[in-house]
Amino acid sequence: MVVPDKAQRVYQYHEATLEALKEMVQAAGLQHPQDITAYHISQRVNDSEVRLLANVVPRVKTGSLLDDNIDEDHKVYKNYWHKVNADSFALHL
Repeated sequence: MVVPDKAQRVYQYHEATLEALKEMVQAAGLQHPQDITAYHISQRVNDSEVRLLANVVPRVKTGSLLDDNIDEDHKVYKNYWHKVNADSFALHL
């Protein structure tokens, strides 16, 4: 492996990726990637159906994880919520 050659290729790939992201953000009429929401992303479900990600991944009501008031569509969060830690990405079993 020739590191200087790879370094230049990685740099060019990174620059092209950032340019493509900028073009997508601008095409959506947004100012910054942080403005992208599930309403801006589509998912092909099959050969003839495309859905907004917002309709594929249901939103959790604000505060519902804090007071154990989780509706049926979000029971998966109740199974894993006790394993998360806001201060760490480490797995908490």
